[in-house]
Amino acid sequence: MFYDAFGATDISVAVPRPGGSIFSGVTRATEPDASFSQTQMQLIAASGLVTSALVGEIVIQKKGLHNSPYAQSVLGTSVISNLLHVTTYYTHVRGENGYTGNDIDMYEQAGGNPHILSAGLLTYSLWSLHRMKKANIPLFYVGLHF
Repeated sequence: MFYDAFGATDISVAVPRPGGSIFSGVTRATEPDASFSQTQMQLIAASGLVTSALVGEIVIQKKGLHNSPYAQSVLGTSVISNLLHVTTYYTHVRGENGYTGNDIDMYEQAGGNPHILSAGLLTYSLWSLHRMKKANIPLFYVGLHF
């Protein structure tokens, strides 16, 4: 995470997010005396999504991991999490029914364009599913060849 790189302390990661599904998580930290810049806040908001995609990419690229149930679960969680982030962003309203937002909401609050981030997540997830199908990597034990 970028929190530590920007001088934050008392960093904690909760997966799943309290009151959330297994596909959710939240990172909290105590900010240093100086506030984070807009760019730093955008990097922090997107860091979990990017890290998840990078880990999933390792599974796709390393053929030796294709048959590992653990690696398949990590990859599947990454893809499904991206899709759920986008779906939740567009179907929930911050402040209603206890919804406090997700990483895309945080990215928007930091001044980033949530539609570009959402489009990137969707595109990457669909591309990942296509490559999983070609490499015969199941999504949570379900083959992608229909």
